[in-house]
Amino acid sequence: MNLQYTVEEKGPAERTLRVQVPPEEVERTLREHFEKYRSTVKIPGFRPGKVPSDIIERDFGEAIREETRWALVTESSRQILTERGITPFTSPRSDPPTLKPGEAFSFDVSVEVRPEIGEIQYKGFKVRKEEPTVSEFEMSEELDRLRKAHHTLRQVGDERLPRPGDVVVIDLEGTLQGKTFKGGSGKDVQAEIGSGFFAPRFEEVILAMKRGERRETEFTFPTDHWDTPVAGKTVHFAIHLKEIKEKLVPEMDDEFAQTYCNEKSLEGLKGKLRGPLIERAAQRIRQKMKTDLVKELVDSNKVDVPPSLLEHHRRRLIQGVARDLILSGQSKEQVDHHVRERWEELEAAARREAAASLLIEHVGRKENIRLERADVEAHFGKVAALSKSDIQMVRRYYSDEGRARELAAALMEEKILDLILAHAILET
Repeated sequence: MNLQYTVEEKGPAERTLRVQVPPEEVERTLREHFEKYRSTVKIPGFRPGKVPSDIIERDFGEAIREETRWALVTESSRQILTERGITPFTSPRSDPPTLKPGEAFSFDVSVEVRPEIGEIQYKGFKVRKEEPTVSEFEMSEELDRLRKAHHTLRQVGDERLPRPGDVVVIDLEGTLQGKTFKGGSGKDVQAEIGSGFFAPRFEEVILAMKRGERRETEFTFPTDHWDTPVAGKTVHFAIHLKEIKEKLVPEMDDEFAQTYCNEKSLEGLKGKLRGPLIERAAQRIRQKMKTDLVKELVDSNKVDVPPSLLEHHRRRLIQGVARDLILSGQSKEQVDHHVRERWEELEAAARREAAASLLIEHVGRKENIRLERADVEAHFGKVAALSKSDIQMVRRYYSDEGRARELAAALMEEKILDLILAHAILET
């Protein structure tokens, strides 16, 4: 395409394309789109490709000019980026004017580019390596977790109210403007009080009920609630508390070790648990070392962060904070206030995360690190073992395109950080 254009630098990671498409190119592209419509549209009384031009213009003229307008922007941008050897970091953005037949078509295109990163420091960082140990507290916590996993349930008396840790069974019917909605009702729903299954304000109602009691309440969902149909709306709930069960947890002693764990004594059980706990501690230490190395990487190298990448990390952090606050029962107004209070902190954290992602990716390209299928399969095996699931179920879970992409990015980052760690100076 015959074009007139200039490319202006608006910063280390931004370019502006100023483009003018001459009138003859505008007319040629308009004719192409006009004829495409003529050959494909179906108008009663006319054979395909034989519809008169005035009818095409009358019925589709505006759509043809709009389609041509964006086609010219897209094709021109692609041509200029190719000619100038510019690799866009995100999709180019433009707000072109209305197309006028017979006139030149002028518009600007904003393009974010990957910032140039030269030689950076990523080898020889000093990082502290601790020896993995298991404290008495950690062993006690693990034994307590194991003990609770072998609990039994016992029905409580009619007069006793539910307590945190109890398991309740309820029938639930939610209505929105007098009508039931998907996911708002359930029979024999069983959940532990305090486990986070119920929203805090919903749980408050259950904690005040006796077995067999029925109550009705209303709950207003946050405007950004994940279940879009009820987000920001007030839902009426009818609750029937059918059962209250308390947990009976066995004592941790030699008998427990023999009955549930096939060990002769409590000391034998502790010895069996120590190995996995040491391994878990070693993984935590290794992860902390990687976190410390990322901090060193960002502190030691300057990089310009594209605005869209900064916005992506900023939004992710804010959404994470908001989700945690909403799950804790805070209102949207409280969440908004909290985010405003922490804005500078979140902004700085987002900028560091964005810079880290660019630097880590740069190291991966420089060292020619590739993610192999074996890496992915090894991860599937670990997930299957930890969750005690069939590996085929894990593969199906990650067959979703979005999950697969996120997993690939995470595994690739881990491989790159493993390399940086391999070149670090370990201090004890």
